[in-house]
Amino acid sequence: MHDVFFPFEYPLDWVTEGRAWQEVYLLRAFLACNSRFEVRWFRQYLWARHRELLTAGIPDMARNPGGNIWLRTTPGYAAAAPGTRRP
Repeated sequence: MHDVFFPFEYPLDWVTEGRAWQEVYLLRAFLACNSRFEVRWFRQYLWARHRELLTAGIPDMARNPGGNIWLRTTPGYAAAAPGTRRP
């Protein structure tokens, strides 16, 4: 997913421009207490918390820190029926 910012808020200039996107709020609600999915990569979070490491390891990121998040189904849920967990 793209345009996902940390801490799950849109940049102020986007809000004052009148952009009416809501995905980040739905994603935050979706992930709250949801053990079926885990965050694998949250670029804005990593940029906010580990900027020096990212700049050293991925120099291109310093030019455009962007805002994306990668999720995956947690092990045990991927092939299970809805509402159940594999043994």
